[in-house]
Amino acid sequence: METQIPVKALSDEDFELKAVASSGLDVVFQSSNTNVLKITGNKATITGTGTTLVTAYQNGDTRFFPADPQTVSLRVINFSDPLFRKDNQTIEVQSIPLKVRDDPPFQVLAYAQSSGQNHPVYKLPVSLSITSGPATIDSRGVVTLDGIPGTVTVGIEQGGNAFVNKAETEFISFEVSSLTRPKVIFSDPNVNQTLNPLFLSDRLQTIPNVYSSNETPLVIESSSNDVISVFRDNQLIAKNFGTTVLTFTTQPKSGFAPSDPISKTISVMPPTRNAWIENRKQDPRYENIKSRFIDKVMQKSEHLSEDIAATQFDEDYADSDGDGYSNLFERAMGMDSLGPDRIDSFVTTIDSNQLQSTLSFVQFRDSLSTLGEEIEYQVEASSDLKSWTSDGVKLDSSIPQSGLRERVFYRFDPDNNNPQPKFLRLRIHAP
Repeated sequence: METQIPVKALSDEDFELKAVASSGLDVVFQSSNTNVLKITGNKATITGTGTTLVTAYQNGDTRFFPADPQTVSLRVINFSDPLFRKDNQTIEVQSIPLKVRDDPPFQVLAYAQSSGQNHPVYKLPVSLSITSGPATIDSRGVVTLDGIPGTVTVGIEQGGNAFVNKAETEFISFEVSSLTRPKVIFSDPNVNQTLNPLFLSDRLQTIPNVYSSNETPLVIESSSNDVISVFRDNQLIAKNFGTTVLTFTTQPKSGFAPSDPISKTISVMPPTRNAWIENRKQDPRYENIKSRFIDKVMQKSEHLSEDIAATQFDEDYADSDGDGYSNLFERAMGMDSLGPDRIDSFVTTIDSNQLQSTLSFVQFRDSLSTLGEEIEYQVEASSDLKSWTSDGVKLDSSIPQSGLRERVFYRFDPDNNNPQPKFLRLRIHAP
């Protein structure tokens, strides 16, 4: 039964009383004061001013015991002042997307609100009903589909009260399609509402162990593009420290409706060494890459035990994925330590009419406060790829980037003692 009946005016029209018994049996209504309200069936007629109690009964049958009576109060006021004016109200209803035959029950979200022109603003409860189509709706506005394609129309009403006029009835329609709705599946049983964090990086990253049941690519949306932006529907760029919500759906495919969206929270974190190791262990590639690394190390040193080789895998000096860059270098540059990287995506050279005269890359502005460790980025020059020196190499300029990083530009200043070199390189180490 309604938790309350809005205040009524003596001049108000007859209205319906609504209550539902869990047994599905008809409910009987009774007024405690017929001088205020008379009830016939579920139709209520105002007969005078004052207060009455409206009680709903269900006396049961051969299968069900009687239900506990439920009582609400109703107040009727005589507004005889000719200057009295009721406020109008409008109904708002949230749009309903395309449904398929086997979709679960869902709630229609609708509300009414008065104008507040003459009285306080009222947000009165609305009444919903199916006016046409293959579906049913309960007193809470929960729609259950009949499993048949077609168009369903829902009517939304609000009868007003002593201070608010009855709202104009609104209708909303939605389609029930014969298409199949795929699902977004997270194959890792440990995934709940929070995904493993990403580390700040300019490289494109993906979320592992998530796919669609109809084998179509996923579409990802980020609630904060300042934290994580999406490139080409499902590749991610972790731009700033913070937390965002990623919403996963499926791309369109013939014979299929869009999947229901699935939302997960994810954070972008600084790649501190401990966090970086723990995150690597959650990567589905970790065990296979580690096994290959152990085999390779043991082949080079016959007397090295498997346990010792395994402990080297996560060390800063190790090249876990065999792409020529140490774990420290890849962590400091935001590279993929479990897969091959193209170095020119992270470190670039600019000719400026002199061969490889400028080297540019992105670094942490203050690694000690950001990562909890000091990391040095050192640029060196060489003419023969054998001897390297930092003499003559100077920081030319820097541009602040997101996430406490900066893009730096190093150049070599040639002189009589230091002619223009052919090569520049970047070395990274932790003192």
